[in-house]
Amino acid sequence: MKTLNNFILLLACFFILLGIRLYVNQPLSGDEPHYLLMVYSLSHDKDLNLKNNYLNKDLESLYPNLSPVNQIGNLQVENNSIKWYSIHGVGLPILLLPGFLIAGELGAIITMVFISTVVLWLTWIWVFDVTKNKGLATLSSIILLTCYSFNGLAGYIYPDIIIAGITLAALIIIHRYSNNLLYQFIFGLIIGFMILVHFKSLAVALPLFLVLIYKQWSKHRKIPWVSVVGFLPLALFFFISTYVWFGVWNPATIYSGLSFTQASVFFIVSGILFDSMRGILVNNPILLLIPLGLPIWFKSNREKLLIAAFVALPSILILANFGEWNGGDSPTGRYIIDILPIFIPAIAYSISALKKLKRSLPILLYLITFFITVDFVLIKRAYVRFDTRSPLFIQIERHLGVALDRFLPTFSTKTTITSNHGLIKIILCYVALFMLFYFGLKLSKSFNNFKVSDPARK
Repeated sequence: MKTLNNFILLLACFFILLGIRLYVNQPLSGDEPHYLLMVYSLSHDKDLNLKNNYLNKDLESLYPNLSPVNQIGNLQVENNSIKWYSIHGVGLPILLLPGFLIAGELGAIITMVFISTVVLWLTWIWVFDVTKNKGLATLSSIILLTCYSFNGLAGYIYPDIIIAGITLAALIIIHRYSNNLLYQFIFGLIIGFMILVHFKSLAVALPLFLVLIYKQWSKHRKIPWVSVVGFLPLALFFFISTYVWFGVWNPATIYSGLSFTQASVFFIVSGILFDSMRGILVNNPILLLIPLGLPIWFKSNREKLLIAAFVALPSILILANFGEWNGGDSPTGRYIIDILPIFIPAIAYSISALKKLKRSLPILLYLITFFITVDFVLIKRAYVRFDTRSPLFIQIERHLGVALDRFLPTFSTKTTITSNHGLIKIILCYVALFMLFYFGLKLSKSFNNFKVSDPARK
């Protein structure tokens, strides 16, 4: 019966995400049509040479005037090569191919919704592994489902949710099945495939491998060579194909548009967190429970928190230095989704530690988050591109007469502050985060661990 109930719950999540995707139905934009063209080439030409596909305008009906500019390697253009290969990873098109063969673009969309549902399931397992509490694991997964930055990305053709899912799966294998040779091999396979999805996954793959090696060596004085066997062929294919197609070994050099110098780390991080239009905390206020829950998590299950932080830190450092942090023509908070689910246990710990009247805080934050999602869905809001104000706050001011975003910093796409007293607002936002963290420290002193037996280990 429990298995049936879990299946029904996952099925409900799938149809909620699919319903949101089909109802809002944002047009293909950014990198999406180029990923879809790769899938088209795989299905029709049985290759990844896109020159004929661009020249023949194979996706003209879906995306008129699709241009290869900034989508293929510069060396291919300069040499007038007979073959054009996309700068995007081949992993995502490979995953989308079965669905595309069955139902075209809709099949690709359904595949991405299915992957998002799997991420919710893996989040449940991860939170349960950390907290040993099924109720909080379920609630935490529902909270992630409610977040606009998650459900607004589900069903769209971007690699971030796939990276999040593989990262969760790898962490679960490390903590549950690290001694099982079959799972060690699967670990290597999925880590290798994650690199094929996007080269930035190297920043996640390396620390994950180091964690697995550390656990095996510290307990058994062994190196998990089986994982290396699963990983190495895919890693070699990635680097060799990068050299053959683009003439370089370093995959970062084929992305001519990458920028790590446009703004200071302080302003980039502040924009990611607090920007009134694109800020992850502004559009998903329930995530404010994460800094509150981190000290409680540290007290309750220090090892898993340190591992999660170790795995996420390289990605955080890269994004903190990335001038295009806002994600361009894509859903708000897209880049954060790579690592966000691994910190969801902090929300579970926050909810558990907040008792009586204090529990009104997560309830209020959840209701606001739910309202933001409903608003964006029902109004079918377009992506925030070059707007000067968030459509959400414009609507709130229209109904309530209060411009709430005047209390938040606003950044341009070049990460310059465009709002009055922006620096003061940023400092106040960090003070608020510190207060939540300090509140979590106080709560952690009186927090008792969940008294639930560990799940079966294999």
